Amino acid sequence: CSGSSAELGKQWYQRRVRGSASRLDRTDMDVFLNTSDHEQVVRIGDTVVRHPSTEPDRMVRFIHGYSERAPRAVWTVYKRHYKTYHKFFGLTQFTYARALKTLAMHQNDARTIHEIEEFFEKNSAGGGEMGLRNGLEVALFRVEFAKWAVPDIVKYLRSKGHCS
Repeated sequence: CSGSSAELGKQWYQRRVRGSASRLDRTDMDVFLNTSDHEQVVRIGDTVVRHPSTEPDRMVRFIHGYSERAPRAVWTVYKRHYKTYHKFFGLTQFTYARALKTLAMHQNDARTIHEIEEFFEKNSAGGGEMGLRNGLEVALFRVEFAKWAVPDIVKYLRSKGHCS
């Protein structure tokens, strides 16, 4: 799948036409399309979370599959559906910790990281607390590293003729 809007729309339409499929058939439908587009990823995430009874593990697979490609979109979906995620995974320490770590560690701007920190000051991370903390630590390090180290690295590479 190319991940284009037209391709996504076509696949969504095909799934809607097959909407009368049984629950078992619906669990087999692959909605994890190859895309990093924010709106498409949000749409995919919303769809996965709206139908958790078919296979709750898909919600965690969504986080792992898209966090690196579209971190802000994954955070948008998680925040919107926090209660559902927490209901299904809040007590499952290792699964939830790994998912929250993945969600947090791929965030690449300080505003989003701060937003996540504020969100979890008001909402429990449950069994995922340690993973969340670790993921936020990694994300903060990456943001700070980009601020202070990348300019020096680029300057050095330019001086050696590697960058224009």
